[in-house]
Amino acid sequence: MALIAKPVLRARRAFRDWLAAQPAIFEPIARRRQFHDRVVAGPDTDIVIEGYPRSGNTYGAFAFVVAQGGVANVASHFHTPAQFALAARYRRPAVLVIRKPLEVVVSNLRFFPWMTPNFALRTYISFHKRCLKNLDRLVVSDFPETTGRFGHVIERVNRKFGTAFAIYQGTPDDEKKTRNLVEHSREVWVSADKLDGSPDKVALPTPEKAANRAEFERQFVRDADPVLLKKAEDIYALILARANG
Repeated sequence: MALIAKPVLRARRAFRDWLAAQPAIFEPIARRRQFHDRVVAGPDTDIVIEGYPRSGNTYGAFAFVVAQGGVANVASHFHTPAQFALAARYRRPAVLVIRKPLEVVVSNLRFFPWMTPNFALRTYISFHKRCLKNLDRLVVSDFPETTGRFGHVIERVNRKFGTAFAIYQGTPDDEKKTRNLVEHSREVWVSADKLDGSPDKVALPTPEKAANRAEFERQFVRDADPVLLKKAEDIYALILARANG
């Protein structure tokens, strides 16, 4: 992959966040940028599963595919609230996967070396504020539920949207199939030179990631603005409260 300066990468992300507030602009651009599991919502979408990066998007999307027998049209991995606006427009079921700010920022610092704690917090806040507009049309899944009880998430989708999706059972065979899909997806992105092959770029728990987690937590504690962290924690709590209210 070509090396790009960190400020340029942060500017790109800021522009994408602005674009997320413009679904009419986002949709035609996104349709040209679809690749593998990065799919934009449309009239033929079975379900939208989206969230801020490192919130369980990949596991949730592929667990859903496994539950449906390996065939499903899942819109995911654009990491933008514009996907939920499109889900509302096309009347498609949608799941917002969400994760505690500290956990997700630490994971982003590892996955995206160009990020800073405060940049990640600002984009986390911006992302979730924009989700509030369509929250009544979403099923919200917190990280422990996404990664540990995804069958329950599908059950809630069926109740809310009147769908009849097969339920993820979470058997050892299901987990193996889901993990295989996650690993295959990474291989596709790496082979297309859209992702480097480092251990930090695996969307699954690994010993390597566990070993250096403390280093990224120390960076977060050292550099994060406590005011931004409080704002991020507040919007996280607000979304869960509204979703469960």
